[in-house]
Amino acid sequence: MRGKKYLQVAKNRYSGDLGIMALEFDKAGLSYASKKKKKITEKGEDDETKDHQPSLHL
Repeated sequence: MRGKKYLQVAKNRYSGDLGIMALEFDKAGLSYASKKKKKITEKGEDDETKDHQPSLHL
C-alpha cells in the first residue's frame, strides 16, 4: 500500500487556520485534488458533492 498524499497548511494569512488537506489522485487528469465529501440524500443514498477547488497539477 502506498502512502497517502496531503497538503499541509503551515500559515494562512487570511484566517490563521492551520491544518492538513487530504488529496486524491485523478488518473484521468493526472492531477491531485482535494478529496470529495459524500453527503446523504433524503432517500439515504450516497451522493458525491462537487468540490469546486482547483486541481493541483504536478
